[in-house]
This record gives sequence, C-alpha cells and structure tokens, in this order.
Amino acid sequence: MPTVEVSNIGCWRWTGTASVTTNSTAGYTTVESATATFDRYRLPGSMPEDLVGVDAFKSTNSGTANFTINGLIGINCTITGTGTGPLQGDGGFFADAGFIASFRLPDPRLNRTAVGSGGTDIPYSTTTTCPGNPPETNSGRQTDRWFLLPEEGAVFSADGLNLVGQKQTTDSDGTKTSFWIFRALREE
Repeated sequence: MPTVEVSNIGCWRWTGTASVTTNSTAGYTTVESATATFDRYRLPGSMPEDLVGVDAFKSTNSGTANFTINGLIGINCTITGTGTGPLQGDGGFFADAGFIASFRLPDPRLNRTAVGSGGTDIPYSTTTTCPGNPPETNSGRQTDRWFLLPEEGAVFSADGLNLVGQKQTTDSDGTKTSFWIFRALREE
C-alpha cells in the first residue's frame, strides 16, 4: 500500500546569520561571522526521489563574511584586526557553506536536524603591538570559518521555519562557540 510522508521543514531558501567565536589557547579572541542565504541545491542529474528524507542547501553569493581578532599574543603583546568580504557562491555544492536537512529518516536521532559547515575567503589586516617596539601590521587572505553546525545535528523548530542554536566545543585552537539563526523563506 503506498504511503505519503510530509514535512513542514522549509525546502526553498533559508536566510540569517551565523558566527564562530574562538577564545584561543594563545590568549586572543576571534569572531568569524556572516549574513547568508542558503538555497536548495540538487546535484546535477539527480532526481527528487534520489534524495528521500533529505534536502541539501548551499550558500549563495548574497551576504558578507566578517572577521575580528583582539587580545593578548605572547607575554606582553596585543593583536587587533579586522576583515570583511562578500560571500562567493560559485555554483558548486558547498560554495562557501552548506547544510543537509534531514527529515523523516529511519533513525530518529537524525530526524529533523541539519548538519553543515563552511567559510569564506576574505582579506584581513592585523596589528601586533609589543612594548618597546613599533606596531607591526600584516595583511593577507584567510578563510573566515563562520558556519559550524554540531556533528550530531542542529534541531529545526517544531514549526519547521527556524534553525536556531548554539554549541560550544574545545579543540587545539581553543574554545569555540558557534551561533546560528536562520529562518525559512517562502518560494517566490
């Protein structure tokens, strides 16, 4: 007997903000953030029936990534800096960032969750100041890692229209706190 399953999770476009704040083991703090839009993405040649229980979303080139750094570096030195740049959606699956929305899966632990990550290559400039020396300025490009959902999945709201949360992890870089606030938009 045929069955039909439905989900109220947004399936066209998501928009909002995300950030990752790192309190580094070296003593300084970085904040990597972005305002982003994610559109549903289907792999070329795939059919909707190939993706039963999941939808994939990728960031578009609509939005801006930002970077700040501030704090101690070394024993008596300080570092400050900023960077900003546009998102660079390139048509590939994970342009800058992406996520996979899971719904109606056999494993209830993954049901109604999203997993994903990403970052944007942006220009930056920093100034390091140490007592008795002139300030040293550096500039270049780096990947601003602004999007990091938990490995176990971020949970969609009961109405399927919001993906909101935070997660704290610790690794060799320091303590990272990820925040995300995204809202589903209706198809136009």
